[in-house]
Amino acid sequence: MRNPARALLACAVLGAFAACAAPSPPSPPSSASSAASPTQAEPASISAAPATAPTTSPATFVNRVWRVADSTAVAPGQLYVFLSEGTLVMTSPSATPSLGTWRRDGDGFTMVEDGRPYRVDILALTEEEFRIRSHNPGQPVDIRLVPAGFPGNMAR
Repeated sequence: MRNPARALLACAVLGAFAACAAPSPPSPPSSASSAASPTQAEPASISAAPATAPTTSPATFVNRVWRVADSTAVAPGQLYVFLSEGTLVMTSPSATPSLGTWRRDGDGFTMVEDGRPYRVDILALTEEEFRIRSHNPGQPVDIRLVPAGFPGNMAR
């Protein structure tokens, strides 16, 4: 029998990530421009700071909720979360959440499920897709994951 406390922890972690993944509401328009009196003079010139190009950080799979889009052995819809401190949370709409661990290992990582370590190759990683190959006993398993996209994106 599985530990209910671990299942509760997994649900809490997924809930926290769901809240973080939800888009934030747009900022209300600034009322400063409409509140200025028509008789107030605008400054003659406004010195703007030089424009800087936005910085983009490389895509990461860590601390994101990923949903299996397709795989050679894993059911579509299963969720994976690779937490930065090394915990792996796995669940699906029809399964009890389970916990494992993971750690970076060269160009890939090692995933430990039910006490068994599996070497995992990262085949592709962008903001929209995370493709991996897990070297399980027998044949390697290819998994294509996409951001889970809360709420209501489980069935896609």
